[in-house]
Amino acid sequence: MNYSKLSRQFVCKLAMLLAFVFAACSETDSGNNVAGGTVEETGVYALAGRGGNVYPKMSDVQFGDIGPMDDSLGFEGFSFAKKGTIVSVSELDPLTLEATGRTFVDTIYDDDGQFSFGELSLNSPYVLIQILDSCTAYDGWRRGLWGPLTYPTSTSVPCDYDALIAEDSSWAAALPSSCGVIDTTTKYPIPFAAIVDLRKQKDVSVNYLTYMKISLVKKYVSEGMDFAAANKKAESEVLGNYGIYEDLGSFESLESVNGRLSYVLLMISRVNRSGSPLKVSLMEAMDLYYGLSPAAVAALGESAERFYLNALKSLEFEMAFYAYVYGYGECTESRENETIDFVKGEGDFAEFGRRVTNASAVCRSNKWVQGWKKVDYESGTMVDDRDGKTYKTVTYNWDGVTQTWMAQNLNYADTMSASADSALRRNLLGNTMCWVGDSSCEIYGRYYKWLAAMNLSMSDLGLTYTYVKDIVYDDENDTEGVIVWDTVAVEDECLTADENDKTQYEYCRTTYGTGRIDCSVFTKQSDRVAYQGVCPDGWRIPNKEDWVLLTENLSKRGAVLRDANGSGFGYAEAMTLSFIDGESPEIRRDNREFWQGRFASVPDEKDENQFQYAYSVFGGFSTGSASYGNVGFADFYKKVSVRCIKD
Repeated sequence: MNYSKLSRQFVCKLAMLLAFVFAACSETDSGNNVAGGTVEETGVYALAGRGGNVYPKMSDVQFGDIGPMDDSLGFEGFSFAKKGTIVSVSELDPLTLEATGRTFVDTIYDDDGQFSFGELSLNSPYVLIQILDSCTAYDGWRRGLWGPLTYPTSTSVPCDYDALIAEDSSWAAALPSSCGVIDTTTKYPIPFAAIVDLRKQKDVSVNYLTYMKISLVKKYVSEGMDFAAANKKAESEVLGNYGIYEDLGSFESLESVNGRLSYVLLMISRVNRSGSPLKVSLMEAMDLYYGLSPAAVAALGESAERFYLNALKSLEFEMAFYAYVYGYGECTESRENETIDFVKGEGDFAEFGRRVTNASAVCRSNKWVQGWKKVDYESGTMVDDRDGKTYKTVTYNWDGVTQTWMAQNLNYADTMSASADSALRRNLLGNTMCWVGDSSCEIYGRYYKWLAAMNLSMSDLGLTYTYVKDIVYDDENDTEGVIVWDTVAVEDECLTADENDKTQYEYCRTTYGTGRIDCSVFTKQSDRVAYQGVCPDGWRIPNKEDWVLLTENLSKRGAVLRDANGSGFGYAEAMTLSFIDGESPEIRRDNREFWQGRFASVPDEKDENQFQYAYSVFGGFSTGSASYGNVGFADFYKKVSVRCIKD
């Protein structure tokens, strides 16, 4: 979400406040001079590094504020300590890791958070690096970790609304109801600290993660553990408290923090920003990103692809944290294929959960990932001999009953090839289309008008007459009129109608039943060839029984059709991805076309007063108008995807 100026006021709350007490320095002590006097020199070390957190530059759209930061230095994104910030390096006792009283002091020397100590004369190679950065209530969100909404951020005093708004109109929505001014003067500390062994670590990232493990490292060393082992155990415990059970590398390593650890920092920042795990925000993000085709994102360019992959990484750690906090525990080998139901809950959360469709996680390969349970299936390929295109396939064995489906949407529209019969060429012409941004239909396959998918024309339906809607007015003063339905020959009013002329076209209705639509043309159970439609030889359009067998068996095993990996069906939800201000990507779902997720189906002649022309991955069978058995003429032109099933 994009935070308003009011929410940006919410200042950095520290999980723990670190009180820095620097040893007294002489007036000339700075940089490499030892504070507090001279002691016997037993080693000389060099030290350099950066102070601050590193974040992924492109995170998800809900927290894009961290994203658009300069990464000219090769970092994803960052909140480095400001130039001039004090840096102290304190010598530590090698046995206890307690300060010996010898401290070196310098400052951050540029805007990239860098510091450097050329020659440190020490009796011990173990040092505590401390950086006390700061932020103001207004811009602290860029400097470190946010605090909860209860943190005081404004002072209630008389003020001139008009003058403030005139200066910057965006403040209008941010002003507190009691009037007030934003506290932009008070500074709050951000703890960046690290304990390192200078014999092994000379280039150090000093960040919030390195700060978090200090007390644990001291504890384990005091218990007799060597420093390297204590470091590893402390890092494991810190990550474990966020539901992360893998080794992500040293917290002090710039390379590691610039990698997956940056997503851990981002997650901690989000949690501290709200004061609690963001269940609803997590579910919204899951619902937003699930099912998006990686190929579709890649087609939009490198920046969009990077944005999408970063969002998925971020979700991975947030799901792990959610599982830890709410008691779902670690995803282990013994729990493979176990699921987390994010929708379950109480009160408002439960109501929200019922509105999302993709908020589910499953244990796969020792990680909680988005999805549902995986069923047994066999993957393969097939070739459409008509145009040479190759498609993925998936084969299921439902307790002895085998189904083989195409695992990609059909993309056939060859109206010129001699291999296509004349009827198919005629029915396809002008009746197929590609998704916006997928001009060749290679990503999402092709969309067909239902009649074209079935390889039928209106005359094939056996229609003889239809109901046509008309409005009769009593006289010129009658503004409402009366609806009158008339029975006319199909070819007189509907077959010649322009489908884009909704005024005329949608008024046509026909009765679904004997004498009005001859369903036996394409629903006779004994005639498998009649199901073929636009599918290649040996394959056909699925009917209701096919869809029910598939979906009920998936459901019985805890899987869903739209989970491409779990079900093997390969469904990819078409979305669009735009750029905000030409720079920051934003995935959009609100402009999905209405036919998305709908697959062609052969109507079942046994269903009375319905015209079930498609199966929807979100709502089951899609039906045309069924009022009193009347089917809208437009229903025959509804747009669908095609998944052929093997004969």
